Amino acid sequence: MTVEEDPYDDARSAYAELCGRGRAVLGSLGGEPDRYYADRVPNCPECEKPMTFVAHLEEGNETATAANYGGGLGYVLTCAPCTWAVFLTQS
Repeated sequence: MTVEEDPYDDARSAYAELCGRGRAVLGSLGGEPDRYYADRVPNCPECEKPMTFVAHLEEGNETATAANYGGGLGYVLTCAPCTWAVFLTQS
């Protein structure tokens, strides 16, 4: 069995230990979105091709400082050739 290294997870774990908290980054970079539906991916306003998933962000546990996505997730999508990006929320 081969285990691939994941530098993002390693960095997130190291930062969490440094901060003395659990998970320091609430979300993920790259890969596949957790709860985003393919039929809702927006098209780029310039080239009209489907935008690419970049990251998802979760709400934090501290109500005073946490992002508020209405109980859901935030999604970052981009069209790199056209330099457009969008931020969507899903509850």
